[in-house]
Amino acid sequence: MTSRSESDSLAAAAKREQLRKLLEQRKAPTPDSAPVTAPHRNLVGPSRRPEGAADVLSPAQERMWFLHQLRPDTATYVVPWAAMLESPVDEGALDGALRALLARHPLLRARFPAEAGRPQLRYLDIPERVLDVEDATGASEAALSRRLREEASRPFDLEQGPLYRFRLLKLAGQRQVLTLVFHHLVTDGASINVLMRELGVLHAAHARGEAPALAPLPLEYADAAAWQHTPDATAQEPELLAWWKRQLEGAVQGLELPTDKPRPARRSDRGALTERVTLPPALTRALRAFCRERQVSPFMTLYAAFAALLYRYSRQDDFCVGTPVSGRTHPSLEELVGLFVNTVVLRTRVNAADAFTALLDQVRATTLGALGHQALPFERLVQALGVERSLSHSPLFQVMFDLYRVEHSLAGAFPEAQARDLPMDTGACEFDLHVTLFESASGFELFARYSTDLFEASTARRMLGHYLQLLTHALRAPDTRVDALSLLPEAERARVLADSNPPRRPFPLDAPFPEHFSAQAARTPDHVALASASARWTYAELEAHTNRAARRLVAQDVGLESVVAVLGRRSEATVRALMSIHKAGGAYLPLDAQLPAARLARLLAESRAPFVLPLGPVESLLAEVLAELPAELRPRVLSLEGLDAERSERLAPRATPDSLAYVLFTSGSTGTPKGVMVDHRGMLNHLLGMREALGLDGYDVVAQIAALSFDISIWQMLGALPGGGTTYLIEDDVMRDPPRLADALEQGRATVMEMVPSVLQAILEGARPEQDFPDMRWVVLGGEPVPPALCRTWLERCPGCRMADAYGPTESSDVASLHFINEAPEGTFTPIGTPKANMEVYVLDDALQPVPAGVVGELYLGGLGVARGYVGRADLTAERFVPHPFSTTPGARLYRSGDLGRWLPDGVLQFVSRADLQVKVRGMRIELGEVEAALASLPGVRSAAVTVQRRGPSDSWLAAWVVPSSPDTDVHSLQAALARLLPAFMLPSRWVLRPQLPLTSTGKLDRKALAALPLDEAPSLSEGGPPRGPLEELLAQLFCQVLGVERIEREASFFHLGGHSLSATRLVARVRHSLGVQLPLSSLFTSPSVASPSRLKSPRSSARPLPPLPSRALRVTQRPFSTRRPRSCLPPRASRMKPGPFSARTRRPPRLPSRAPRVTPGCFSPRPPRFRLPPPRLRSPRRRSASGSSTNSSRTPAPTTSPRR
Repeated sequence: MTSRSESDSLAAAAKREQLRKLLEQRKAPTPDSAPVTAPHRNLVGPSRRPEGAADVLSPAQERMWFLHQLRPDTATYVVPWAAMLESPVDEGALDGALRALLARHPLLRARFPAEAGRPQLRYLDIPERVLDVEDATGASEAALSRRLREEASRPFDLEQGPLYRFRLLKLAGQRQVLTLVFHHLVTDGASINVLMRELGVLHAAHARGEAPALAPLPLEYADAAAWQHTPDATAQEPELLAWWKRQLEGAVQGLELPTDKPRPARRSDRGALTERVTLPPALTRALRAFCRERQVSPFMTLYAAFAALLYRYSRQDDFCVGTPVSGRTHPSLEELVGLFVNTVVLRTRVNAADAFTALLDQVRATTLGALGHQALPFERLVQALGVERSLSHSPLFQVMFDLYRVEHSLAGAFPEAQARDLPMDTGACEFDLHVTLFESASGFELFARYSTDLFEASTARRMLGHYLQLLTHALRAPDTRVDALSLLPEAERARVLADSNPPRRPFPLDAPFPEHFSAQAARTPDHVALASASARWTYAELEAHTNRAARRLVAQDVGLESVVAVLGRRSEATVRALMSIHKAGGAYLPLDAQLPAARLARLLAESRAPFVLPLGPVESLLAEVLAELPAELRPRVLSLEGLDAERSERLAPRATPDSLAYVLFTSGSTGTPKGVMVDHRGMLNHLLGMREALGLDGYDVVAQIAALSFDISIWQMLGALPGGGTTYLIEDDVMRDPPRLADALEQGRATVMEMVPSVLQAILEGARPEQDFPDMRWVVLGGEPVPPALCRTWLERCPGCRMADAYGPTESSDVASLHFINEAPEGTFTPIGTPKANMEVYVLDDALQPVPAGVVGELYLGGLGVARGYVGRADLTAERFVPHPFSTTPGARLYRSGDLGRWLPDGVLQFVSRADLQVKVRGMRIELGEVEAALASLPGVRSAAVTVQRRGPSDSWLAAWVVPSSPDTDVHSLQAALARLLPAFMLPSRWVLRPQLPLTSTGKLDRKALAALPLDEAPSLSEGGPPRGPLEELLAQLFCQVLGVERIEREASFFHLGGHSLSATRLVARVRHSLGVQLPLSSLFTSPSVASPSRLKSPRSSARPLPPLPSRALRVTQRPFSTRRPRSCLPPRASRMKPGPFSARTRRPPRLPSRAPRVTPGCFSPRPPRFRLPPPRLRSPRRRSASGSSTNSSRTPAPTTSPRR
């Protein structure tokens, strides 16, 4: 739109008349809408200034001069043109023609010195020679390209001038390259057409020795600039501004295109240019025919397709794009050379369900309205709207789209030289992305200029390819829905689908897990299968015990797919119960005894479980839970008393691969938890897939540390057993104390652990400096985004260990993709890798079509791990489990995860964010709607909302915003009431009482506005005044750093201000390192304020200054690779434990492997006991490069067998 290009070949006057008719044909405005065009007035045009009048800058020049002052060394406003001349031109004639241009258009000779901070306009004399001739006969093609880049990227000195550069490069043979370079202050796109036309006339005249046939100009640019400051020229500005304000009211300020690099706080002007792509002749013919048929301009059609592309790339349905317009609002300005160009904003709203033609109609109306109101300078619009300036992006829009009609080119000025235009790259870009089409009589050329702070060259090239694909489809089938227009060529589409669904692995899935365990028990009966700090079970013992327990369950009517709720604290007894239920053919439902009774009753009611199996001392809790259920929903209580009377022989298989294996409840958006049903095939595929990926074998010890409600608990319980390894269960009280957890992992010789990143961070902070976990082979992180810094810290401490980022919801049987980490990722995120064995991960748009690499879409999961659905929720199952659009298997489905992600150019997946209100807090999945529903049900609450607050990549917590129904509402009573309804991990850590919540114009909760509100509006949670005395002040500093707040009052609760169990462990670690005392973690829970100095033991002198705080994770010097320490002996189980159906007591001493060392008294004292395992093997170190650095093969699957240690 910068040139006169809205009609193909009309004269200027005819084009203006066509535009006037188009505007008049617009539908008459309704009473509540603004008129499309500005009020009609007879605009008085510019005239010659009086003799001696001072020269002034135009508004556009003032804006450009100011922008140049911000970045004086930028090449953003350099306007370069170049042409390859196959036969030489006369240098004297060319120089004379260029000098004539400078004489004809004085502005080209301008310079702009500053006086008192304001730009002035001065003119330079015309030199005797303006053309620089350079000998480049020996230059290669690469050297010539570099020379052109240097010429295009060299900035101008506005103070001294000149603001033009003319150079002729002489190449080998007869070839020459002519470059004309200007500063944007003295020219624009329409001016270039004038200059190139006149240059051709002047050069031809000078070559023939004749006078040029150019009519004198009635005006100079200085006359136009002076006129633009007159009341006649600015009289319409109030009406124009009012129209633009209405047009942009409520517009989103940012267009969030997916970028290759994170947006910097200050984006530079560094940029690059793509290659020019010539539109195929058939596409050009189709475009022009379509425009004639629809009575739209090429710009409108091309921009409508671009808007559809932006919607598909960004998932935004309301955005703004900038486009340049000529700014020549009076006919007398048509032939002048100078800076007239203005920028208008095209606000575009996309309805994905609309046909492309409907989007085109909207674009047509928006374009005509913008053209009718283009006289308002862009900078005045920005100022009037009060747009907040940012160094990271441009105001109002970040993407520019431009159609430039090349009426006269530089090559066209020299027809006798067989010239062709050459692109020149300034190496700068003013916007995130600037897409341009050049239109000429021969067709269209497409290219883009992009910010190299944000995009890679390959991404920009792919985007242009997708644009042409979408444009082709839209012209061929204009009634197609916007969200169904094709982006991917067939070859690229096939490649994306192949990456999403790798070849299947031939796992033995025809028999369920119990059969695999029984077979392994027959192979390695004396190996340790299950152990904890107080007990251990060999494979033979565990096989016999679970067979007896299964028979007992069958005798109590547990049958195929009977759901058995296991109520108790997490222990090794839980693992035995799970296996026994599976052998009986039933399905396992964990009920953590630490949950509130009301929550447990809710889960039982939703699951409709017919049986409940209590473990441990939970009688009173069970009675309370059953009392809350109606009689018809109360499950039958099972008992495992009298197991000695049952036979230990293996049962006949009762479950099939398609039978239900377990039910796990996750948070529900409607306030009702969702019970996910997973069958044996999906569960077993996950166990075997993880075994293959991590190379697990009989020497591995998998730490079982996850809570029962966490889906990874299933794999931690069973994952080691199909390969003959050991499940090592660490009790909850140890899990909550990072120093003890670190010791337990090291003493237990754990080789594999999976956890959320925040738990690993706590382990690092709680571990002793010398602890490097030499036995650990794998750390698998999941549940929340993995910070690269955490990977770096762990790998420095444990250099012989590998890491993996595991992604997958409960509905995919836990893990759907894996990313292997040998070295810390360099960027700001850790990828989630590629699909795990026999799993599929698709990145799809709203029409369930694959999106290009780099583009964000929703993650859909397929394969053998897809769950059966939700218990008793057929409607929700149908909504989230959709028919598989790419599978030929009858009944195949995909799970719609609600997660947003994208494929990266190197073929791995990135998790981006949630698409709905589901969040993860310290690895636990929470539907904010469920918490809000529970809040709204409390007495004293009129309305409520919940947001997620973050202090860092792995530290998030919930904040509750409550509108009380009475002034007597007390936050502490609300907390207590909510704790009776929800588990601890779903409770808000911070509460804010407000008279009302922010709402949108439609009356809905404005979550963006809510997230921006300060959290300092909770006076009831901060009390007691400032800290008193040096010790409290020191503690307050530590509290503030851990909590991420600026100040804290002495009686303020650590947990009310956003603290949680993991941040509490960090606080304890910092107290220990900074004050030299051991603060018991339990004391922080009982007295969580600064005003409790009595809990400290033997503090240092309070007069001593506070030592520097330690880093979030202690680092140790990387140690060389070495062989692993030998495993210690395994202690016998305690003989005085209280007997019970799932106690650790056994009927006979266990048989130990013959190759294991004999038990000696010194094996168990004074350190905590270790269990006995097979003898050690040497660990194979990570592969090293020649330089000694670790090689990172994150896309290469882990070895299928464990290296010998």
